[in-house]
Amino acid sequence: MAFRLRSERDPARIAALLDLSLWSLSPLSLMSIGFIVLLLSGIAAGFTGGYWGRLWIWVAIVLLVVITVLMTPVGAGHYNKVRAAIGQKPPREKTDAPPSVPLPPEQLEPLLMASTPWILVTLGGIGFAAIVLLMVFKPF
Repeated sequence: MAFRLRSERDPARIAALLDLSLWSLSPLSLMSIGFIVLLLSGIAAGFTGGYWGRLWIWVAIVLLVVITVLMTPVGAGHYNKVRAAIGQKPPREKTDAPPSVPLPPEQLEPLLMASTPWILVTLGGIGFAAIVLLMVFKPF
């Protein structure tokens, strides 16, 4: 969604992509279920392998939490600005609040072309690679 959004200029299509993105974070989405399965299988593997006394598993868990905590405000903050720029209310905003006034295309363009997708990919990619390396090599 993040990279596809960069090439969209139609506010209706932008709104649809943002809605799809928001749905993917809901508690019953495949992404949320996958995250829960990943976390629970990691915990189960920690018990079956007897790794809870090793430092690497704790570092991996802390990394997972830190990555999630860092990526959430970066993504949500930026995409809520995009929502406001097209006149859509941000999620969790009061329903009686009036929608914002859409920005003209020349002011919307910088928001769509922001480096946020690359920041998210970098944070998530490096963090995921670090967790995988910890799980494979179990260095400490």
